[in-house]
Formats: sequence, structure tokens, C-alpha cells
Amino acid sequence: MIATPQFKSAPLSSLTLVAECLKEAKSEAGIMDLLEGSGQRRQHKAIVVEWSVEKVGDFVRSVGKSAAWDNHASIFMENGIDGAVLVNLIMEYIVDDMGINRMFARTLHAAIRRL
Repeated sequence: MIATPQFKSAPLSSLTLVAECLKEAKSEAGIMDLLEGSGQRRQHKAIVVEWSVEKVGDFVRSVGKSAAWDNHASIFMENGIDGAVLVNLIMEYIVDDMGINRMFARTLHAAIRRL
């Protein structure tokens, strides 16, 4: 017979652990640092899906430092790109339909894939 471990209190679910990390994180970069090595990407993606259009705009602005990123964020917001759409964007849509320069689109697409 296999012994079952006994917990003094109920173990935290993965989603609960992510929620606790998010409460303590002060920046988006901090969240990614916390999640990068912890195997919690799936749960983080579930949180990204809930992002508002404004939160997606903030994310796009955070990808780069040049003024062009403000413009790209505006394009995303004008097109109503929220978290659910963001995680499913393909490169061709970013370039062809949104009119973002391919160089910026590659950088942005890579950042989206890291979410």
C-alpha cells in the first residue's frame, strides 16, 4: 500500500500560487521573472486572456522604449485587441491587417509568445 502524504493544511493549487505571486509582483517584468522558471505559463496565459484593451496597450508599450511603441499600442487599442485576442495573434495579422512594420511586429510577436 502506498502512503498518502498528510498535509497540515490544504495544499495550494497552482492557480492560487500564481495569484499570490501576482499580488506580490510590482511590475509586469516581475511577474514574468516569477513565472519563467516555475512551470506556471499555462496559468499565466489564462490571466492574460482576461486583460482589458487598456492592459494590452500597456503591454505593447512595455515591449520597447522608442516612441513607436506608443503608436503600436494605440493601433492595438483602436482595433479592440484584448487579452483573449492577443494570445492568439499571428504575425501576418500584426503586419498585414494592423500595418505594423515587420521588424516591430517580430519583436512584438516574440513578446506575445513569451506570455
